[in-house]
Amino acid sequence: VVEHQLRSDLLVRVAYVGSKGSDLLNEVQANPGIYGPGATAGNINSRRPIPRIGSLYLFESMTNSSYQSGQLTVQKRYAHGFSILANYTWSKSLDDSSDPTGYTPGPNPWNHRTSRGPSDFDTTHRVVVSGVWVMPRLKTSAPALRAVLGGWQSNAIFTAETGIPLTIVSGVNNALDGEAGDFAGYMGGSWSLPGGRARKDQIAQWFNTTAFTVNALGTIGTARRGQLRAPGDSNMDFSLFKDFAFKERARVQLRGESFNLFNHPNLGPPNTTVTSPNFGRITTALDPRILQLALKVIF
Repeated sequence: VVEHQLRSDLLVRVAYVGSKGSDLLNEVQANPGIYGPGATAGNINSRRPIPRIGSLYLFESMTNSSYQSGQLTVQKRYAHGFSILANYTWSKSLDDSSDPTGYTPGPNPWNHRTSRGPSDFDTTHRVVVSGVWVMPRLKTSAPALRAVLGGWQSNAIFTAETGIPLTIVSGVNNALDGEAGDFAGYMGGSWSLPGGRARKDQIAQWFNTTAFTVNALGTIGTARRGQLRAPGDSNMDFSLFKDFAFKERARVQLRGESFNLFNHPNLGPPNTTVTSPNFGRITTALDPRILQLALKVIF
C-alpha cells in the first residue's frame, strides 16, 4: 500500500491485493461412465469403473484459486460540509470451482483443471463513489427560508462494474458419463456482436449464438468456463433528509430515498444453454427506480 496526503483533507491511496488458495474443497464424480463403442444413455452404469456402486460423489481437497487486484482510492475527508470517497478496483479471480458444495458445469471427471477459469463472481472493473453533503443552515436568513431550505443533508452512492463470467453449456449429456452440464461445442470466432446495438437487440441476442453448438458425442465440449461476460451494471442510490426540532429532546426527521435514481436498466445475464429456446436471450433485469418517503420521530 502506498498513500500520499495531498492536503489536509485529501488523501490518495494505491494498493495491490492478492491471495492464493490451495487444496480447496470440491465435489467430484469418482465413478463416471466411460465413453466407448456402443455407449448410450441407457448403459451408463454398466460403463462405470465399479458398476455395482453407480454414481459416487466425493468431496476432495483438490482445487485452487488465485486473486490479483490493483486498487485506487481517493478520499476527501469531511470539511466545509461535504466528503467524498472514491474507489476503483481492477481485479482478476481464477479458480477450478467457485462453489465447493456444487458441481461445476461441464467438468471432466478425470481432469478437474478443464474447469479452471474466471471465478463466478469475477468482476474486472468496479467503481464505487460515495459522498455526503450537509447543506448550509442559513442561520442569517429569514426564519421561513431557513426552515424550508436550510440544514438538509444528502448522501449518494454510485456503483458501476463490468459483467460476471458466463459459461455456455450444451444442455444434453453427450459425454454419456451420467453427468449433466456438458460444455457446449465452440465453433471458433468471436462470441461478441457489434457495439452500439439498440437495447432491444441486445436483449434479444446478447452474444453470437452461432459460435456455439451442442457438444460432440463422447466429449465434454470445446467451450470453456467463463468464456463470455454478462452485461455490466451501474446504479445511483440517493437520500435527502432533514431534522426538525419541536421539543428540547425530540425531533422529527423527514427523509426521502431513491434506489436506482436515474432508472438505469441493468440487464441480467442471458440464457447460456444451447438447447434452450431462449439461448442468448436476456429475460431478467435488476430493480427499476424505487422511491420511498419516511417520517421518523426521534426522542
